[in-house]
Amino acid sequence: MILALLILPWTGTAALAAEANQPACDALEAWAATVDARDRYTPIPGNRTWAPQAFGAPAFAAVFGKPALDLSQDEVNTLGDRMKECQKAATRERRYDAQKALNAARGLFVGRMTRILAATAGMAKAQAADQAAERAQRERAVARQQARQRQGEGAVRNFLAKLLGQPDSPELLRDLVLLRRPQAPDPNQLTTPFARNFTDYVSQWGKSPNDPDIAAEIDGRIDTLRDPLLADVEHRMDAVPSSGKGLGTLKQVLAQAFDRIGPALRPDDRTRLKGHYAARRTAMQADVTGFARENIAKLPATPDGLVTVQRWRREILRMDVTAAQRQDIIRVAEARQTAIADRLLAKATAALEAVPETLDGIARLDRVAKTVRSARAVASEPARAAFATALDRRQAEVREGALPEFRARMASLPEDRDGLNQARDWVAQTKAALPDAPVRTQYVEAAIARRDAIQAALDARDRDRRQAALAAGGDPRLVGLAFVEGIAGMRLEFRDERRVFMNFLGVRAMGDYEVSRDDVIVNGPHGQMVLTIQGDTLSGQGLTFARQE
Repeated sequence: MILALLILPWTGTAALAAEANQPACDALEAWAATVDARDRYTPIPGNRTWAPQAFGAPAFAAVFGKPALDLSQDEVNTLGDRMKECQKAATRERRYDAQKALNAARGLFVGRMTRILAATAGMAKAQAADQAAERAQRERAVARQQARQRQGEGAVRNFLAKLLGQPDSPELLRDLVLLRRPQAPDPNQLTTPFARNFTDYVSQWGKSPNDPDIAAEIDGRIDTLRDPLLADVEHRMDAVPSSGKGLGTLKQVLAQAFDRIGPALRPDDRTRLKGHYAARRTAMQADVTGFARENIAKLPATPDGLVTVQRWRREILRMDVTAAQRQDIIRVAEARQTAIADRLLAKATAALEAVPETLDGIARLDRVAKTVRSARAVASEPARAAFATALDRRQAEVREGALPEFRARMASLPEDRDGLNQARDWVAQTKAALPDAPVRTQYVEAAIARRDAIQAALDARDRDRRQAALAAGGDPRLVGLAFVEGIAGMRLEFRDERRVFMNFLGVRAMGDYEVSRDDVIVNGPHGQMVLTIQGDTLSGQGLTFARQE
């Protein structure tokens, strides 16, 4: 009955009647008229057995005295017999519509209710069987678990004894500390074989290194190993060499110790390691700064010495030394840096006098200035001023003295295309390289004069050649002129009355040509081309050459 109440949401009415009514025939006839086998639903959740909707309507309980699922099989049979009596009465009274309705309703009532009650009883029986099976399964599981627990406790004890029985070592202590962490460690972090396998082994028996009984034994073993590890950390601190890099390494040693074995350290242990670190750091700082001071003082007054002292100054900024020590080394480095730079500038100043007053001397002065560029940036103000004054004076002297040589070099340039290009380069170089001073004007004027002279000589030769070609019968529209085709990158230069020089994409070749009225027939190494003269252009074969001025 409890199961029936749980699976009966369809009437919304609690089962109150102990026994079903014996309905009157007119009430049964009225109810039977509402029964429609097509209008159905499934009254039992999770079960496909159906019933007409009329079985779940409120009118059902009013007619039969209780909801449908509260009926017993005997009551169903009794009510079915009552419907049959009413059916016979309707037949006698020749009310055939009522007789048919009662007959159909009785068949559905007895058949459907019998199926529904059987399904309800079956589900209750199955539920009881399932509950009994679950109880038995739980009891067997508990028994197996208890047996396994007894077996596991012995196995874990044996494995734990092997783990804790290993010889004393810092590695064992580190492993035990890692095993006691809440999060199981990566086996690769563990060094001893027993420790690497311990967590997996005890977990097979439902145990953990943090179980109270296991943890107590591990913690006791940790206490016996702690002092040797502290001594090992101190030894590694003492072994760090005194250097700028060593100061960083020293800090890493302490940080790694706290990271790896921190959980095993008591407050006094931490204080001990920090104190040892502080003492070792102070000693190393004194060694490093003393070494830096001595080496800086010994640096030679050379370009390499200047580079080294500047490196010392940069490195001391990154070293783990006190602020006072850092400032002291910076002062020492800057003083030595200035002294070296002053010496280098003094040597360079003396070297200026040995530079000859030639064109090569101009380049040598530039090289001298470049070699002491770094020194000039850090030298004392008097040294910088003295060098700048000497350099300006000597540059003016050398440039003035080299002017005749420059003019002679300009005069030696050949009167050809190469000479013209060199003269143009000299014009550009003298404008860019020399300072804005009277001597610059003289150099530029000399270069320009030679450039113009070469250009004039070339123009005169071109005119002479053109006149000779014209006298030999050359066409004035072509002789001595060049035509360029920009898209294909082609150039034609008509040298005289018959020769033409061709340039196709940088490849030069010589050919010959002849003129027929306005047509030019060009014969080259790769074939013939016919072009038409149209003013300042030559066109033909899809190409147009424009006259080059």
